[in-house]
Amino acid sequence: MLSKLPINYYELAEKFREQQQWYKSITTYRQTIKLNPTFSWYYYKLGQALTQLQNWEETITADQQAIKLNSDFSWSYHHL
Repeated sequence: MLSKLPINYYELAEKFREQQQWYKSITTYRQTIKLNPTFSWYYYKLGQALTQLQNWEETITADQQAIKLNSDFSWSYHHL
């Protein structure tokens, strides 16, 4: 059984992303965010997955949240 630690959900989301299973990846990134909503990296990775589905509105929201949480991480600006 998968532990409910954010890192485990994150690792699972990454596996789905590597397999290009975008819907599963997005769902799992969202679970990770629910468990740790203050870590900008999770929002950044969610934005990347949403981009694959051309879900621009939600991508922008995820990237903006990543920037809000960590304005020093330049890749969030680049992705936005």
